[in-house]
Amino acid sequence: MSKFTVNGKTYFTKELTFEYLVALDKNDIKVTNVTGIAAVNCFFMYCSGLSEEEASKEITNHVINGGKLDDIIEAYSEALNESGFFRSLMEQAAERQEKVEPAEEKSQKKSRKEAVTE
Repeated sequence: MSKFTVNGKTYFTKELTFEYLVALDKNDIKVTNVTGIAAVNCFFMYCSGLSEEEASKEITNHVINGGKLDDIIEAYSEALNESGFFRSLMEQAAERQEKVEPAEEKSQKKSRKEAVTE
């Protein structure tokens, strides 16, 4: 379990599991935006136990006091990379995308042929 510091306080990174995915969903963060800034705030909320507003204020004060947003982003990125659950989700999403892209190409080719014959 790694740790990171925000606004002079040390927090421990929690393992990102289905529980974290639920937290993202409750905050209207789509899995496709898991690396967005709202997800970073959600990650900090999840690890710190703070509310969304409290987490945002802590991050704001962290930056105002000379800290870097990258301090949190790096901890979040590491947690995502170490999460077996999220790695598996991303692999499944990539597989689905690979299946969708060839189907779209076939559909576009058919549409082009229809346009040429008309």
